[in-house]
Amino acid sequence: MAISGEQPKISIWLDNNRSNELKKFHCPVCGKVVFEYYNDAKIIMPGEDKTIMKSPIVIQCHGAIQVYKNGYPITTRCKAKYWIE
Repeated sequence: MAISGEQPKISIWLDNNRSNELKKFHCPVCGKVVFEYYNDAKIIMPGEDKTIMKSPIVIQCHGAIQVYKNGYPITTRCKAKYWIE
């Protein structure tokens, strides 16, 4: 996703059933923990889906990724955005 130069956008739907186990959601782009949650993830879908989500929580990843510019590797921010319902 990040290779194309576009900001990765991911929609996530969490289950309404709360469990006692705290889980960590890792960014699929850079691997950094983006948020923690007690529910189960029902659906993880690429893209921003504002039409179905009523009032999503929007989180931007601040991890780091390595990209190549003019043939040289540089480190930059991941900046993947998550819409969580």
